[in-house]
Amino acid sequence: MKIRITAQSGAQRIELIDTGRGIPRESIGRIFERFYTLDKSRTADAGGTGLGLAIAKRIVELHGAVLAVESTVDVGTRFWFDLPTPVHAER
Repeated sequence: MKIRITAQSGAQRIELIDTGRGIPRESIGRIFERFYTLDKSRTADAGGTGLGLAIAKRIVELHGAVLAVESTVDVGTRFWFDLPTPVHAER
């Protein structure tokens, strides 16, 4: 996992990039739904409830940003969001 932070006009872009197995195109629209998991065989005991991305999306939205994703199967996934730079931080 790589984390990259870059300055944008009036914002900071936060990117989380991995080179994992990727997310199938047909699942991209659903990954932020509560309790949705790509691997239906996974249970809470096996390490996943399908809540993590729904929670992350809501936290990002509460900060006035949008959580976006792009992914290619067998290549990896990139999540990103832009957080407004506080006025006092621009001085």
